[in-house]
Amino acid sequence: MICADCVKNDLDAYEEYLLNKHTKADTFDIDWTARGFTRFNVDSYESGLHAHQTDKPSDIVKLLPKDCDYLFVIPDVSQFYVTFDCWIRKRED
Repeated sequence: MICADCVKNDLDAYEEYLLNKHTKADTFDIDWTARGFTRFNVDSYESGLHAHQTDKPSDIVKLLPKDCDYLFVIPDVSQFYVTFDCWIRKRED
């Protein structure tokens, strides 16, 4: 568990915790554009109980540009589904 105040006080550590890990996602509504990220997807991805809600972060990672870092954000959780977005930033080598 991570507390919201801790995250906001050390965004570098939180970014490192999320960066390039498809099994983790931000739920604290961080402004990732301020940290150089752009949203990869136009419409939010969905995972849930309905037939069309089958998006998986592990599959999305395979579609990303190879020269980019990524992280996932969960903007909405409901009783039957979760929406999520992928944010990317060109890797500085």
